[in-house]
Amino acid sequence: MTMGIQGSSPLAPQPLLYDPNALTPDALMVYLSTRLNGLDAQIQDMFTSQNSADKIRASLNDIQEAINSLPTSANKGADLNGAEAVKEAILNSIDAIHNIDPQLAEQITAQLSQEGYILSVGSTGEDNAGSYKTIEIDNTKEYMKNLTGELESAAQMNMIRLQSLMSSRQTAVSLATNLIGKLGDSIQKVVENIR
Repeated sequence: MTMGIQGSSPLAPQPLLYDPNALTPDALMVYLSTRLNGLDAQIQDMFTSQNSADKIRASLNDIQEAINSLPTSANKGADLNGAEAVKEAILNSIDAIHNIDPQLAEQITAQLSQEGYILSVGSTGEDNAGSYKTIEIDNTKEYMKNLTGELESAAQMNMIRLQSLMSSRQTAVSLATNLIGKLGDSIQKVVENIR
């Protein structure tokens, strides 16, 4: 009984050593370049967003400082006077926010204009620009504290996302650097073989 040698026949088609569907070094460099450009655009957007958020936080701090400057009373429902300049400062700060995020500015204006908040018109329907109540200050402070907390949480999430983008960018740069180095080595070997 004869046993044949198992394996491929010399006449059988041999596997290609080069896959024509594989990325060429040039195509890989184009891909990495495109990836870097995309990451750079996202990182720039994050920096712009962060800058805008810093300006909004500064305006919110201005509103809180203006509110903190008003004297309060033990009788939370008693009418107090002297808030005209403070209300004007709050409206100016909201205008500054409106230039950055109109939707947020409208949200703040709507909330602070409700009954029981610093910009409310009052139960009589008369706009007493200088009058206010301690309860309005307390409610406004609580709202501003919660809003600032939400913005801080969003800023922290953006910072985590920014760190992830920076890490992805570093990876793409490393891949491109390694690829360039390997291509250089390959070219050097070809040149040496020709000599």
